[in-house]
Amino acid sequence: MWSLPELQDLLGQWIIAEWQNRPHDGLRDPLHPGRAFTPNQKYAALTETAGYVPLALSPDDHIELLPAAWRGVNAYGIKISRRIYDGAELNPLRMQHSGITSRKGLREIHCDPYDISRIWVRDHRDGGWITVFWTRLHRVAAPFGELAWDHARKLLPGATEAELADAVDDLLTRAGQGPGDSSGQDQSRNRRRCRPAASLMTRRPVMPPSCRCRSSTRSARRGNGGDPAWPGQRRPCRPADHAARLAAVRRGRALHPEPARRARMALAR
Repeated sequence: MWSLPELQDLLGQWIIAEWQNRPHDGLRDPLHPGRAFTPNQKYAALTETAGYVPLALSPDDHIELLPAAWRGVNAYGIKISRRIYDGAELNPLRMQHSGITSRKGLREIHCDPYDISRIWVRDHRDGGWITVFWTRLHRVAAPFGELAWDHARKLLPGATEAELADAVDDLLTRAGQGPGDSSGQDQSRNRRRCRPAASLMTRRPVMPPSCRCRSSTRSARRGNGGDPAWPGQRRPCRPADHAARLAAVRRGRALHPEPARRARMALAR
């Protein structure tokens, strides 16, 4: 035999999946008199024509949409995922049957997976919701969800509820501080990693032989070391200076043939 809550659930599923997607004779359009529409199709057409007014969810609607679980109200409170929730509001419900035989007398609990600081217990007698807080909430300063709690449970499988709360608090504290320089060994390792990059930045470029200036080559051969800015290397030849020298040589060759000949011989060395 089906209970009333189970029959209500089956009726809701049938309406959503079958009745709203089935064409009805009473849902016709003057422009298409030979076609019958489904409730979902007529609702979509009227929404496109007249629009709709969005309404914000009430607190009760928000609680109704949260994940549900079924638990009993014991003498110590309600236990969910190795956490105990308790409060004076549960005193009339302790060790009492909820009246729902299909759930073996358990009560409907709604939980927020992103905020485990409280749960909501449905009051099947008077209606509404009863808010119950976590008994170890004072041990954790920052809010957290099921993800951090499950991570602590994996790290400490045999820990108590208080030890798990302290582990979550330590995890949230370290996550809030972010990565930092914890030891001198890490600093020396970072310096060693950055050293090759710094040496590449300070390395002098080596010019190809075709761009080296003959005057710096001769000075290096004479032993004066060339340009002080380039110790041990040949000074690169600048294209602008080379063009200026060629222009000066050509002008001198036209005016004074003998000095031009000597200059040409000097460049050829």
